[in-house]
Amino acid sequence: MKIKYIDYGVGYFCTDNGKSWIELNRNLKKYPGLFQDVLEHELGHATGKKIDFIHDLKYHLNPAVQFELLKFSFRHPRTFLSNSPIIFEKKGVGINWFNLIFLGIFLLIIFGGIII
Repeated sequence: MKIKYIDYGVGYFCTDNGKSWIELNRNLKKYPGLFQDVLEHELGHATGKKIDFIHDLKYHLNPAVQFELLKFSFRHPRTFLSNSPIIFEKKGVGINWFNLIFLGIFLLIIFGGIII
């Protein structure tokens, strides 16, 4: 599968008109272990055998990977765009449903705790 290197976000599995590719932040090459984790995660989307939401949930709840991603994000702030529920693509604006649901749950926990 073709890998395209980008200057924002962390990693994305992309499809368009029957073609698939993976976009990875070029700075990941400096971190071989994290690079491999992110690449394997994105390749997991390519198999079509996994339900994306559950696949993402397991990945995002892995504390070791998330700690490494957080350190990476602070060193390369443009990677925080991966956490946005709004995706800006060449063909328009899209929605990352996982991030939108996760953000909603997070806000409910934060504001629900304040109200109660």
